[in-house]
Amino acid sequence: MPIVTISKAAKLAGISRQKLYLNYINNGILSIQRNAKGKPQIDTSEIIRVFGELKGDTDIHTKTPVGQENYSPQTQSLLLEIERLKAENAGLKELSEERKNRIEEQSLRISTLESRFDRLLEEKSPEKTKPTLWQRVKSIKL
Repeated sequence: MPIVTISKAAKLAGISRQKLYLNYINNGILSIQRNAKGKPQIDTSEIIRVFGELKGDTDIHTKTPVGQENYSPQTQSLLLEIERLKAENAGLKELSEERKNRIEEQSLRISTLESRFDRLLEEKSPEKTKPTLWQRVKSIKL
């Protein structure tokens, strides 16, 4: 099912945004998800689950991109799917970049900790101690 903004979800549910937030989202009745930019969105299947049917502008499946009105319904459907996949791909690229940055940060932290550990080992290495009296006596050659 398509994922829509909170405003669009309120229209499809036939209620105001404020009522949608206060009575459904804040109470956990209607679940939301966040897009790659952190903006809240709602899957239309959630709206159907809670409200039973979609009201208002239910033409969310058949919106034709501008300039593509002359294409067949199958072609339009494929073009919409391509746009959806492009958006999903962009989100995955962003997520991948975030994880790459986290890995680089962790690598830097690890190398810093390793260098600190090496310095501590060098500082704590056993120092040459003075030989004991017995060791000095044994070392005397007659």
